Amino acid sequence: AARLGGAALACLLWLRAGAAEQVPLPRFDTAWVPSAEPHPRRVALCVVGELRSFAMPVVRDSLAAAVRAWAADVFVHAHERFRPGSGSKHGHHAACPGGARHLSALNPRLVVDTPELAPACAATSAVVQFFNIANCFGDAAAYATRYRLPPYDLFVRLRPDMVIEPGAALPEPRRRDADAHAMRPKSDMAFAVTAVGFRRFLRIGSRELGACGRPRVTCCLEKMSFLAHRPKGGPKLWPLRAVVVRGPLRAETRWSEGSEGLAEAVHNATGRTRRSWPAATCPCRAR
Repeated sequence: AARLGGAALACLLWLRAGAAEQVPLPRFDTAWVPSAEPHPRRVALCVVGELRSFAMPVVRDSLAAAVRAWAADVFVHAHERFRPGSGSKHGHHAACPGGARHLSALNPRLVVDTPELAPACAATSAVVQFFNIANCFGDAAAYATRYRLPPYDLFVRLRPDMVIEPGAALPEPRRRDADAHAMRPKSDMAFAVTAVGFRRFLRIGSRELGACGRPRVTCCLEKMSFLAHRPKGGPKLWPLRAVVVRGPLRAETRWSEGSEGLAEAVHNATGRTRRSWPAATCPCRAR
């Protein structure tokens, strides 16, 4: 239950060799501490992706507030493999360094430094995203088993470079709901599934993305059928408003409907306007 199976697992296991040299992320592997006021739902929050701007207080404080509000157990699958001068359209070269030092703000149950996949497995970004998210959900399920805890009712994926609206509510699917509940339009950035939905995510992802070098889905994970918004079928709407903060000039609103005001709040929190953010530095400190 903890990891992928079949061809997908084989693909993941043979590609650690040759991973880039990097400073390992801090590791947490801690027993669950029960809350004084148990939450009616057990929530596993998986924070998965590159720690581009997690060092910025406005980013990590937003995620920490969600953790408290949702009474979630946090599992982190992340990395800091920044490549200066790479010319990436997503501005890896502009990331804030040192995000890993602040992961304790989320009180994570587990932190995993994600491996760099070999080219055959990393044929598209969708393949990389699928492996990392699926493995994080699997680690959460295994954690509950290891510590003899009730299984999680909801598995949630967020990114470590997101700012989400204060007071955001989780979706409330029925226990046997097999669909994702996802942000629109970029569903892969923030979505939630039940245990039944997690198993369906694995089945569909293994079929569409698990064959190394021959994925059916190109580009991005929201193109897989499980997450693709379409007139009939696809994920149910999770009306979450969020912005992605990739770097000093990148408070992006186009991935979440109705998030323009939230982007302005991010700019205000750093004491800078979007135009005044210098290209070579990162507003990693609060005003």
